[in-house]
Amino acid sequence: MNMTDLRIKIVQYMHGNWNYFAWSETINRRYCERHGYDYVVASDQPRPDRHVSWHKIPVMLSELTDCDFLLYLDADCIFYGQEFTIENELLPFFEDSKLILVPQDIGSEKERWCVGSPCAGVILLRNCRETCDLLEMWDGVSETHPEFCWDWPLEQTALRDVVFPKFWESIQVLDDYYLLQSRYGLYIRHYFLSSDEEREKAMRTYCDARGIAADGHDASCLRLRFEALPAYYGLDFKHVYRGRDRYIEIDGIQFLHPYDPSAVYEAEYSLFDIVLSSVLSRITNGSEDICGVIEPYFSEGPYEYGEVRIEEGDVVFDCGANVGLFSAVASRYGACVHAFEAAPRIVHNWLSKTAAMNGCIQTHNNAVWDKEETLDFAFKKHHIGGSKCAKLLSDDDRDYERYQVRAVTLDAFVEQQQLDRVDFIKADIEGAERNMLRGAQHILKRFAPKLSLCTYHRPDDEQVLCDLILAANPDYVITKKYKKLYAYMPK
Repeated sequence: MNMTDLRIKIVQYMHGNWNYFAWSETINRRYCERHGYDYVVASDQPRPDRHVSWHKIPVMLSELTDCDFLLYLDADCIFYGQEFTIENELLPFFEDSKLILVPQDIGSEKERWCVGSPCAGVILLRNCRETCDLLEMWDGVSETHPEFCWDWPLEQTALRDVVFPKFWESIQVLDDYYLLQSRYGLYIRHYFLSSDEEREKAMRTYCDARGIAADGHDASCLRLRFEALPAYYGLDFKHVYRGRDRYIEIDGIQFLHPYDPSAVYEAEYSLFDIVLSSVLSRITNGSEDICGVIEPYFSEGPYEYGEVRIEEGDVVFDCGANVGLFSAVASRYGACVHAFEAAPRIVHNWLSKTAAMNGCIQTHNNAVWDKEETLDFAFKKHHIGGSKCAKLLSDDDRDYERYQVRAVTLDAFVEQQQLDRVDFIKADIEGAERNMLRGAQHILKRFAPKLSLCTYHRPDDEQVLCDLILAANPDYVITKKYKKLYAYMPK
């Protein structure tokens, strides 16, 4: 086996909002970054008719497709020995004829029940059709199966009583449990039979001793925000870590999170609620005040409201695309997106990667303006958002880096690209929304796209933007709500 070319993925399933989740994720993420493994934290909704522990099986099935080996860990497992690698510690034990490698179930340090039977908390899987067959059989077991002996944990009982007897030649049980899954394990430490408070304390102590405790609280806040609501509404949610890049997926929408979850960006902005507000406004059909649901994290309002909604096949202009969250939402719902972002660092580090993950997104490193020219632009230091034309800076705006960017008008862009339709324009461009409209008058007259524009950057935004829209096309219906202006043409 050539160890150097293997793609190895670590997967955990964390459903709910237990405090120790954040610590487990912090520890295991750092381990995967150190050794170059992909890391996925899935939070999909479990079936309502089964205990949540069963859902690890479909998670493994889903994540096994794009790797050579997958190591599944329960949420209460951590890589205690961060210097050890899967290639050196586990794969040498993995015989070529075996499909999965598991530790033996010991129950507790003093009471070793089920000795020799497989434990379902730590599982190393080989990617092949036969492994998928094993997982599908395991997932198909019910508590009413004639060979099922009711015992805890349920999914492990099914593995022991139903799957293992049929696949015993393909399941390798590793008896060195201190290496793999003991509470005193040297490599992977498994805090089974511990309370949630004991798990959190143990993991927090581990982080404190290694000077990595700072990530825990911020990761917990992120999880509370981005998992509690999706879970409530039945949406699938997961984190994916590839090297130093951190991705989040909600309802099939993938986007890139800035690497450091404790950065000022995370404390000061809540841009990812763009995704939540759009998704939730769709699944509730506008029956709930989404901003009220998401508060106190989000107060600007969703980009879709009422008749101003993305439809399949729409051509969308995302002005001020930033890291590409709205672009990802629009792509997910069938639109072709042109994403305009002035800051080159944002385009290179984040927007281009979000575009590559979601498809049908073209990125443009341009400011959107009322004339085509080169502008002196300013980028706010230590922030992901907040770039603006230097002309719009006040005397107090000193925390900015200056650079030059090419500005375009949307009217000229449409002509250059020979577009025969524009269906939706979203703009959050730090007070330049009025400049964008002045450069899009022909589009408003000819195509009458739906508009979703931010109105909180300048005191007279609402009035000025309304006047510009109606001057170009007096048939627009305009709604002012939250911190946005929504406009559409009645059908």
